[in-house]
Amino acid sequence: MRFSGNIVKKRQVLVGQRLTLCRRKAGLSKSALARLAGVSRSTLLRAERGEDVRVGTLMCLANVLGVRVRDLMPLIDDSRSRAE
Repeated sequence: MRFSGNIVKKRQVLVGQRLTLCRRKAGLSKSALARLAGVSRSTLLRAERGEDVRVGTLMCLANVLGVRVRDLMPLIDDSRSRAE
């Protein structure tokens, strides 16, 4: 399955938004989450901005936040795919 660039970017932005929400719910600062996950603060900032980061990085962040990686990765336009 191939995704267009726009869909990939939209998904990355949504992952970043969910990551930010989870971090805030956990009561962690950006620096604290980065330190606990073993990633640089700049990597966390890129992830929260919706820029491209490795799945392994998301796994480390999700682990600290107590969520699954797939909870951070929303389905894109799920209603459209069900209608087709």
